Formats: sequence, structure tokens, C-alpha cells
Amino acid sequence: MATSDAGGAGVFISYRRADASWPARWLADQLARQFGEGVVFQDVDSIRPGDDFAAAIEAAVGACSVLLAVIGPQWLAAEGDAGRRLDDPQDWVRLEIEAAIRRRVRVIPVLVDGARMPSASELPPSLQGLARRQAVALSPASLDTRRLVSVLEIALASGESGQQRTGTRAPEFPPPARAGISRLLTSALHDASALTGREKANALSEIIGAAIAVAPERVEWLTAEAETAARSIKNTRPRSEALADIAEVVAASDPGRAEAIARSIEATSEQSRALADVAGAMAAADPARAEAIARSIKEFQRSRALADVATAVAAADPERGEAIARSIEGASARSRALAGVAEVVAAADPARAEAIARSLEDMSQRPSALLSLATAVAAADPERATWLAAEAETTARSIEDASKRSRALADVAMAVAAADPARASWLAAEAETTARTIEEPELLTVLWDYGRWSALAGVATTVAAADPERAEAIARSIEDTSKRESALADVAKAMAAADPERAEAIARSFKDEPWRDIMLADVAKAMAAADPERAEAIARSIEEFQRSRALAGVAGAVAAADPERAEAIARSIKDKYWRSSALASIARFLAEPDQ
Repeated sequence: MATSDAGGAGVFISYRRADASWPARWLADQLARQFGEGVVFQDVDSIRPGDDFAAAIEAAVGACSVLLAVIGPQWLAAEGDAGRRLDDPQDWVRLEIEAAIRRRVRVIPVLVDGARMPSASELPPSLQGLARRQAVALSPASLDTRRLVSVLEIALASGESGQQRTGTRAPEFPPPARAGISRLLTSALHDASALTGREKANALSEIIGAAIAVAPERVEWLTAEAETAARSIKNTRPRSEALADIAEVVAASDPGRAEAIARSIEATSEQSRALADVAGAMAAADPARAEAIARSIKEFQRSRALADVATAVAAADPERGEAIARSIEGASARSRALAGVAEVVAAADPARAEAIARSLEDMSQRPSALLSLATAVAAADPERATWLAAEAETTARSIEDASKRSRALADVAMAVAAADPARASWLAAEAETTARTIEEPELLTVLWDYGRWSALAGVATTVAAADPERAEAIARSIEDTSKRESALADVAKAMAAADPERAEAIARSFKDEPWRDIMLADVAKAMAAADPERAEAIARSIEEFQRSRALAGVAGAVAAADPERAEAIARSIKDKYWRSSALASIARFLAEPDQ
């Protein structure tokens, strides 16, 4: 009999030699490569003469977690000397499956070579339970074991054999992280499979993000499914957006396919966005290809793509990252990209970061670059950090454009708030005063981003975490109702972690119920890491339409600190799309906790 050190976490493959010998041996080889040689039990040829073979089979099956019943075209009708072999109580295949059912070992029928699942009426009474088991089909045209492997990962992770189920209960141990992630992804995929169109494509994209780290062998199939769902969307824009999302998520693992998907997008603007996302996602792994893709983009997205590539490359190759950023056309875009590079290299090479920050042509970008550098060097050189923050303040005051000056002053106020709250308060007041001096443009609705109220909203949002009371007062002072509500929404999210009570009160002050529920969902997600109980309570208080989205946001936010709670919240979600999204989000965090 085959033996193993697997300790009960094994797979027993039951088959008839005359019916399915080759598929069974092929399957054994595949599973041995996936789980290890000692985990797969295929034959009982080593039963010695004189042994009770029924007892030997009982012991072998009972030592496993799963029995795979490989069923070929002749499995049901195979004849022996005394008639149909399945009707013989001493038939080895019958004994194997009977032992598994009796010992409560999971039994999975595997249909090969076009075999059908037998009905209960065609089986002996002791095997009729087999007819109720969900089967997996394999054929020469599609030797795809991914679905089967997913189920086996969960079963084997428990390490519980049939012997343990029927005897004294074995001690319980936490399952390996990989098995936990697989369980989450299996549930997420189950929900995603019930969806269609945009929802299915989006759900599968999120699943792919986690599968890349823990189940790369399944990414190709998942990508194909997601792409099929996306291409089934009739309207061009949502179809293009769904394809762009898929391209971005697979870019790091399969850059060729990601680029092909992006270039197949019909809508020019979405194609450019997708290519920019793909370039940024693959930059760390393949900087030359990423840069080439970015430079092939003809629209304004080229600058963003090159900036993303420059930032990604700078961590490993600061010189190249800076060179890419300096090649970008337009002083503002170039300065923004260089500021990103400076932030990335600040910890490892503060001298280079400082030189880059001082070279920025767009003066409005310099304060944020100097503040990033100050943060990076604060632990090692606090005096220099203080000096850099002071320079950022001076630079902010020198910015001619009042809107940009007010935001830069607010950035400085936020940066110094912890160390010098009095100074931060003065700077925030100066930022607010500056914003109030701005004249409103005539085309207010079109040029909202450049007006007084936009500047005030920017200041309020920036200082919200450090000074929630001031932020709320600034936002409420905005006269236009829609702009005021938009500002309050941003402020509430920004302060949620620091002042959850005030953030919730702001959200509940909205009179329009749908808008209030959206706000509460956003606030719940924003405060979840700091106050998970309050966040969950807020999410559950929302009307059903937004509740699922709110709970999904909370589940994703608490995954780092309390993955069990996160999973429980996710599984309580009624909407299949948001439940799938939440489970995939938790799985992705567990797979890549540093992301």
C-alpha cells in the first residue's frame, strides 16, 4: 500500500485500470507536482499476500482527506466474472468509495473521456451518495485541473483525515495562510461567476490581483474570463473602462497580454489611460518596455505615463528615473514627475532628492517636494528636516497664483501640525485668508477648480486631519450648496480617522438620503482602521442600496488588523458583487501585506 509522511493530508485516487488508467496516472502526476509526491495515493498494489485487502483499503482511504473517483466511459458498466463489477461487494473500486463515504472523506467524482455522472438508481445502495457529489470533468481537449486544485487546497489545508473524523478529534491548528487566501478567492470566484458584464469583469479583476501572488497558474484562465465578460458589454465606454482595469491588474505578471488588451480598446481616451496604467504597473519589472509604451501614447496621458514610469524606476535606478522625468514636455507636468522621483529617492539619497526639489521649474510643486524630503530625513537629521520645512513655508509664500499658494500653505500647515500645532494653526489661517482673496471666474461651473470655493475646499480638506473644527467651518462657509456639500464630503472623509464622531455627524447632516448614505459609506471606510466597531455600525445603519458597498469598504480597511473580522463582515454582505469584491480585497491584502 502506498504510504506517506503527510500525516493524513492526502489524496486517494480511485480508478479502474481498464477504464481510466492513463487519465488517473496523468492526474496523479499533476497533483504530485502541485502538492508533493507523498500526498497522492494512487494504488494499493503493495498489499501483501495474506493481508485483508478490504481492511487495507479501509486504512488507506481513511488516512486521506479526499478521494478522487476517476470515472471513465466503462466505469459503470465494467463486467467481471460474476456480472457487473460494481455489484460485487468485493470490487476494489466499490470498496474504496464505500470506505470514503463511511469515513466521511470528501469524495470528488472526476469524469474523463466524455463519461457522464451516474444516477443514484444506477449505483448499488452503498454508493448512491456518490450521485449527489459535484463532479469535475477532464478531457484531452481541456486538461485543466485548476478548479480541482482549488478545492483540494482547502481540503488538504485542514489536514484532517477520515480516521480523525471518525475517531478522537485531532487538535486544531490554524490553516496555512495560502489555504486561507485560497478559501477567500474560491468564495469570491463563486460570487463573481453569478455576475455578468461590467460587474463580472470588475469582480474578476480584483480576484486576479490576489491570485497573482498565491495562484499564478490560475491567472491566465481568470484573465480570459474577465476579458470575455468585459467584451460582452455593449456600450463602448464601460467596455473600454473594464478592459483598461483588466490590463492594469495583469500588467506586472503578464505585460504582453496587458499591452495587447490595452491596445485593443476602441475608445481613444480609455486606450491611452489603459496604456498609461500598464506602463506604470510594469515599470519596476521591465522599465525599457514600460518607457516605450508610455512614449507611444499620443494624448496628454503620455506625461502621466512617463511620470508613473519615472517614479517606479527611480527606486532601483534613480538616475534613469530622473532622466525620464526630465524628458517630459511641459514645465508643470515635468515638475510634477520630478517631485515624485524626489519623494521616492529621498530616504536613500537625500542629496539627490534635495537637488531635484530645488530644480523644479513650477514653483508651486517645490513646497510639497521639500516637505517629502523633510519627512524622509526627520529621524536621522531632525535639524535639517526643520530647516527644509521652513524653506517649504517660504517657498509657498512666494507662489504668485493665490489658489496654488493657499494649497501650498495648507500642505505646510499639515506637515508641521504634530511638531508645532501653534504654527500650523497660523499657517492654516493664512491659507484660508489667501483663498478668500481669490476672485471667482465668470464661468464658475466650468472653472470650478480654479475658483475661491475650490481653494477653500482644498484648504479645508488638507487641514481636516490636524484641525477638524477649522476644516468643517471653512467648508460650511462656502455659499454654493452643491460646492459646500462636495467640500464637506471630502472634509468628513479626511478627518474620519482623527475625529470619527465629527465625521459621522457631518455625514448625517446631509438632508438628501441617497447622498447621506453615500457619505456615511465613505466615512465608515475611512475610519474603519482606527475605529472598526463604529465603522461597521455606521455601515449597517445605511439603507440596503449603499450598505453592501459600505461593508465592503470596512472589510477591506480592517483586513490588516483583524482579518477574521474582515472576512466575517465580507461574508455578511448580501450583494454578490460587493461580497466578491470584499473577499478578493482581503485575500489580496493577505497575499501582499506590504502593498
